[in-house]
Amino acid sequence: PEPFRQPTMTDHHFMSTRVSTKPVSNAVHAGYDGAAKRDDGIPLYGMDKELADKAAAKFDPKMEREAREWIEAVTGEALEGTLQEALKSGVVLCALVNALKPGVCKKPLAMKMA
Repeated sequence: PEPFRQPTMTDHHFMSTRVSTKPVSNAVHAGYDGAAKRDDGIPLYGMDKELADKAAAKFDPKMEREAREWIEAVTGEALEGTLQEALKSGVVLCALVNALKPGVCKKPLAMKMA
């Protein structure tokens, strides 16, 4: 038998299996500046962009405002920042639960989440 040798680019196998240089789709790349961006300015591509678009399509500012007003009315406290920021640490949620059914949630430590 012949000893093993590394195939080279001139071997018939490699010549017949070259990758096509034609584009796979007609999609136009928007580039960094034209890409959708997260709140912190990082561009979104592919599945991240699709998920962000899907979440944005479901978001209803009116429902968020109504939920915020209800939480503020029940707890008697004004929420700071966006609703998501206000609920992130769980402090507001504990206050809300305790306003609805006292004693269910222990008094949380009021600390800022990074």
